[in-house]
Formats: sequence, C-alpha cells, structure tokens
Amino acid sequence: MKIFGSSSKNAIDLTPARIILLGYTTIIFLGTILLSLPMARQGPGSADFIEALFTATSAVCVTGLIVVDTATYWTLFGQITILILIQIGGLGFMTLSTLSFMIIGKRITFSERVLIKEDLGHLNYSGLVRLVRYVLILTLSLEAIGTLLLFLNFRPIMDNFKAFWYALFHAVSAFNNAGFDIFGNSLEGFTTDIGVNITIMSLIIFGGLGFTVIAEFFKKSRKVQRKFSLHTKLVVFMTVFLLFLGFLTVLGLEYNNPDTLGGLDWLGRVTGSFFLSVTSRTAGFNTVPTGNLQNGTLFFAIILMFIGASPCSTGGGVKTTTMGVFYNYVITSIRGDEEVSFFFQAIKL
Repeated sequence: MKIFGSSSKNAIDLTPARIILLGYTTIIFLGTILLSLPMARQGPGSADFIEALFTATSAVCVTGLIVVDTATYWTLFGQITILILIQIGGLGFMTLSTLSFMIIGKRITFSERVLIKEDLGHLNYSGLVRLVRYVLILTLSLEAIGTLLLFLNFRPIMDNFKAFWYALFHAVSAFNNAGFDIFGNSLEGFTTDIGVNITIMSLIIFGGLGFTVIAEFFKKSRKVQRKFSLHTKLVVFMTVFLLFLGFLTVLGLEYNNPDTLGGLDWLGRVTGSFFLSVTSRTAGFNTVPTGNLQNGTLFFAIILMFIGASPCSTGGGVKTTTMGVFYNYVITSIRGDEEVSFFFQAIKL
C-alpha cells in the first residue's frame, strides 16, 4: 500500500502494521488535544500536555494506568473523551472504520480486509466483515446490559444522572478491560457488593474471551455450527483454568491478611479472591487495596498480567492460547511425543 500514488518516486510504502500504527497514533494525538483543552480539566487552566498525552495513550491502549485521578482531575467532558478513547482502543479503529464504510454502503476491499485482520488479531480472512458486525453488536449489547445492571446498583446511592453516567463509564471500561474508574479508589467501596462484583467480572471475562469465541457460542446456540473450533476450546479451557487457579491462589495467600480479605466474612473473601483473579489478567480494577497485598499475591498477579486475555479480544498480554500451546508443548516434550495436541486435535507449530 502506498500513498501519493504508486508511481511516484516519493511514495511511502505503508504496510498494514504501519497503517494501524499511524491510525492509533492519530487517535492518541487527537485525544491529547481534547484533553489539553481548559474545558477538560477541573479547576483553572488546562491540563499539562504530558498528563494529557499519557492519559490518552493509556485510554487508547486500554492499560488503565493514570498519572492524575480520573474522578477529580477531569471534567465530564474530559471523562467522556477518555471513555470514547477506551471504546476506540477496545474495538480497534479499523472496526469503527469498517462500520462507517458499511453505513455509507462502501465495499470493503481486500486491502481493508487485511487491515481489519491485523487490527482484530483474527486468524484468517474469511468472514471478517461478518465478524465486525458481531463485534459491534456484541459490544454494544453487553455494554448496554452492564450499564443497566450497574445503574440499578448505583441508583440507591446517587442521583439518576450520576448513576447512569457512572454505570456507563464503568461498563465500557470493564468490557474493554481498561481499568479506568471515576470513583477515585477503583471499586474498593463495593468490596462486598455482589451485584457490582458479578457485573464487572462478567464484562471483563466476556471482553477478554475474544469476539471470535463469543460469536461461535452464538452460532452454536442457534445451531448454525455443529462443533466448536480448536481455538475456542483452547481459549475457554485456559480462561477457566486461570480463573480458578488465580482464585485459589489469592484466597490461600490473602485469607488471613487483615488489610485485604482478612476482615471480611467468607462470602466477601470468596468474592474478593475471584474478583482479583479476574481483574489481574488485563482489567486493572480492584476491590481491595492493591498495595496491601502479600508479595506472593503480587508476584502471581504479575504472572496473570503477563498472560493476559485471548486473541481478538479487548485485552492484552501474550494471550491465553500462547500459554496453552506452550504448556502442551512442554508436556509433549517431557512425554517424548512427536506431535503437540489439544483435545485430541493436532496443533501446528
């Protein structure tokens, strides 16, 4: 792909990776400009450029790292800007570009399909436009359901508009595995709130499973697909395995820690342990003070963060499938087998 004409001597060859990098860089730059406006910051003056740049980058890359408190530093305009950046980063800018193409009736070319495949981390070129539709429908539907459930939980403790805004912000942040919050202390005020915990955890898990996996479940439920692919089996197995391994590890290490789970009843300890197992992989929320966790818990959380979510999802990391294949490869090597397999299906390395 070239710009300024393919026959021009000054044409710049843009590979799919470069185009995607340029797209995200442009979005971050625009986000930085918006966050640098005086109307984006609470108090006099405008935000420092570096603070705006860091926040915009963190939002688009859905990392959740912040240098200023999102709740007290940014105005409603600034928080809306951050939310939009999170949504773009989680969906992928090529997904949104494809949506605009479909709205105006433009045909998706092969070059654009290449970009969609690279941006989504999809495995092949088949069904990409259909996948984009699934991505958009699933994302908006799950975020809407999450917003409604959180709104019902927040409504008793705040006015309707604030409850809706807080519900929308945290639903989008959770599904996109971003970890941004506007409470100021993440979700530490809801440590024992089962409704908030289950809703946030569900959004994080769905966002981290990957759009291709969720799409397969929908096809299976409608009997469009007879059996699940090896990719889906591997993702589901590794996700469930890591969730319960994390839960048991956190529960064992933090059970008697008075600064985290030690002061809670058994239900609070179970909920807190499972929430930390879910959020450590890529989301970044917390219901107990992260700084008070045991060193062993922090080390295990680092391992979970390194693994991250699954391919074609809103999360990062080296991916669950990578670790699953690596684990099977190690076991195969120890056994002396020649072929790496999973659920009796060979994996090509």
